[in-house]
Amino acid sequence: MRIAGGASQLGPHTHFTWDTFGVQIRSTVAEYVPGSRLGWFGYGPKVAAYHTWFSYLACSRATS
Repeated sequence: MRIAGGASQLGPHTHFTWDTFGVQIRSTVAEYVPGSRLGWFGYGPKVAAYHTWFSYLACSRATS
């Protein structure tokens, strides 16, 4: 993964590129909640995707 602009970590509206199965994907962070949620849109040749990483552990701590 390569973060645009030389940033060292992802955050809101961060652009980054990465490769999977030989295809380069250009992505932008759409959702960012530190320690809890990371969602991004990604685009490549014949690919348009949205993905969210969600930390169940972070949410269960907040409600206990």
